[in-house]
Amino acid sequence: MRIRIASVAATAIGLTVVILATLGNLTVQATAAPAPRSGHGTTMMKTREVPPAVGPVATTSPGRGGAALAAGNPLEIGPGGSFLTRPYWGSHTVTSIFDHCHPDYSVDGRICEYDGAVALSSNGRDPSFTLGYATSPGGGNYLYYDGHNGWDIAKYYENLLAAADGTVRLAGTDANNPCFGTTIIIDHPNGFSTRYAHLNALYVSAGQDVNRGQVIAQSGNTGCSSGPHLHFGVYVTSGWTAIDPYGWSGAAGADPWPSDQGNLWLTGSPQYPLPFAPSAVSAAPGNAAATLSWSPPSFDGGAPILSYTITASPGGATMVSQGPGTSATMTGLSNGTIYTFTVAATTGVGTGAASSASNPVKPGLGLAQLTPAGVAFPVEDVGSHSATSDIQLTNSGQGPLTIKSITASGEISVSSTCPTVIAIGSSCTLTAGFLPQGIGTRSGSIVLTDDAANSPQTIAVTGTGAAWGDWQRIAASMTSAPVVTSSAAGRLDAFARGQDNALYYTYFDGIWHYWTRIPGTLTSAPAVASSAPGRLDVFVRGKDMALYRTSSTDGGTTWSYWQRLAGNMNSAPTVASWGAGRLDVFASGQDNALYHTWTADGASWNYWERLGGSLTSAPAATSWGNGRIDVVARGGDMAVYHSWFDGGAWHYWERLGNGHFTSAPAISSWGTGRLDVFAVSDDSAVYHTWFDSANWQYWQRVGGVVTAPPAAVSLSFGTVDLFTRGADLALYRRTLSSS
Repeated sequence: MRIRIASVAATAIGLTVVILATLGNLTVQATAAPAPRSGHGTTMMKTREVPPAVGPVATTSPGRGGAALAAGNPLEIGPGGSFLTRPYWGSHTVTSIFDHCHPDYSVDGRICEYDGAVALSSNGRDPSFTLGYATSPGGGNYLYYDGHNGWDIAKYYENLLAAADGTVRLAGTDANNPCFGTTIIIDHPNGFSTRYAHLNALYVSAGQDVNRGQVIAQSGNTGCSSGPHLHFGVYVTSGWTAIDPYGWSGAAGADPWPSDQGNLWLTGSPQYPLPFAPSAVSAAPGNAAATLSWSPPSFDGGAPILSYTITASPGGATMVSQGPGTSATMTGLSNGTIYTFTVAATTGVGTGAASSASNPVKPGLGLAQLTPAGVAFPVEDVGSHSATSDIQLTNSGQGPLTIKSITASGEISVSSTCPTVIAIGSSCTLTAGFLPQGIGTRSGSIVLTDDAANSPQTIAVTGTGAAWGDWQRIAASMTSAPVVTSSAAGRLDAFARGQDNALYYTYFDGIWHYWTRIPGTLTSAPAVASSAPGRLDVFVRGKDMALYRTSSTDGGTTWSYWQRLAGNMNSAPTVASWGAGRLDVFASGQDNALYHTWTADGASWNYWERLGGSLTSAPAATSWGNGRIDVVARGGDMAVYHSWFDGGAWHYWERLGNGHFTSAPAISSWGTGRLDVFAVSDDSAVYHTWFDSANWQYWQRVGGVVTAPPAAVSLSFGTVDLFTRGADLALYRRTLSSS
């Protein structure tokens, strides 16, 4: 800090000194008046200071009683032991500094400032005050004064504040140091003491506890003083050693005064004992309200923050939010009006500066928008959980949306990721599920109750329940598993290998018909597909392990000769069709990998392609639409695996849950996204899993005593016909139906 005399003029009563002072980050220009100088006169110098004696104690002035130290609020200590705040309000002029060269009122011709600057008597003296020396030879910039052990602040009969919490040791005259005039000394609990000297009036008494920022006295001109001012000094209490509250910021190790304790000002420079302004004030609109949040002040003024005052603009409405919390909701605002908000922090001393304005907000009502507006679940087994369906909830209103409840009725369940309050433009997800308790169409709803104008909102939810019928016996004596397809609406076409290894065929069109023998020598179960109404294509493995085909175009009345399609198969074939003339045939090769051949016109066949895998059963295939094929087979771990072609590429095999199966699987589909898979387990019963366009379900037991792999076909949406061979080698059928 530099004390620079800007001008000096003689007056009838002495000298008027205009001083520019830099204290911390604050530069103040002030004129000391009316006294010639707010400091110590040359004829009223103090002698070397000694520890104070407790002198006469002044009575606390009426209405100025000091509060006791707040319980539970210890002295605030900052970095490096800092603890002081400004002991006054308002602008100020520094008239004398702490002399680091000799702060004991002895004169050595030098004045050393805390930043390392040195003024010398040999450079020239201030003519108006001979203990003020120039900082350069013949210069006019003076430092004051040689031997001074504190800071003199020109304060013209103004209130003074305690610089920190503490206990008053002395309030009156220091008998050992009477030149300080009327004095207050406060002992602080961290081992330091502060002196406030040359006072005009006292507002506290010895033994009284005081808080930071408490008014303790009025500045004056008592003792060795040539004008009203405050002498502020800081001491190490135990040895009564004067120290500079600014510490030393000059060259390291060059401080002439070895007793300095570092910078003792909270934040590193003198601050008023009030909190700084809060920052980062953010507002979110509500219904005739706004929710505010902010960051606390970077400096609390050296005292706990008790509350925050929030002010709205326009209108100037205010509210008080208790500290130390940093959020609040202001109500009573007008919907449709744009507001900003400021926040100011309050301590026991007072209220600090207001923050910058928040972002503008316009209070209003939220509006719930649900997409989709309704949900339709696919067919689900009675007692089984469906795959879930997501519903997006968006607040498209002008204020936050507060959710009060989300409920479901009927056989519907609902869960939610939604917070209690949804901000404008934000979305969250409701997740609906379906658990049918009976067959046929089932219905329910999801009801959202909130504070929007369109509350409550209802989402209609439907689904279909399906259940298994009883087993039906169809006479036969089969040596293979059956295969089934449908060549016309309401018709089932079943094939199997007979005891003579020939192909046998029966069909259902309301009743089951007698079995028809189709000559041939089969070494595997057959496979069948219908690529057009009345069209049946049957594939088998012959004695030479090659693939053979016979066809009927009249619904099974007449059959073509067997056509050899080559191959060297290790399993029965399977076939799927996604349209007229399209046939895709699969089989396990001699290396147990999956092989595939196909025709797009029913006549020209492609070479077998190897699709990989390690199969331990014949595969099964189906198609739910153009370009889609799904294949299942049993793997080496006896679990069922699934691969599929989506019109562009084959996908890697995926394992369909746990299970230990003793048969090849069967697969069917009643529409896009639906797959039903069946297999026989160790207990000779059939088990069922299905894909409902989103997830595979757990395997469920369908039952039966089965002696061959199952077969499955879907005649219509929501229906699956399951076929298998029983212990008596007869054909058995069981139907999953939603009607």
